[in-house]
Amino acid sequence: MNERARILVVDDELGLREACKRVLAAQGFSVDAAENGAEGLRKVQTGGYDLVLLDAGCRTSTALTFSSPSTSLTPRPSASSSPATAP
Repeated sequence: MNERARILVVDDELGLREACKRVLAAQGFSVDAAENGAEGLRKVQTGGYDLVLLDAGCRTSTALTFSSPSTSLTPRPSASSSPATAP
């Protein structure tokens, strides 16, 4: 089974979230979004994402939340092992 890689976009700016979702979905990725770090962290802990795109300058939270040793981002084992490439 060839499942699409799951990507989470975390950004406090709606326009950027929507643009990222649109571009990534057009490339065949399964994309979710979160408006802030707290929401993003909740989704990461339950969502099984392969990649998280995080706005490090997000005004509503800090990227350090995601870089904490207690935050484990383990890709789903069934996700494609092919690297993503830009067009």
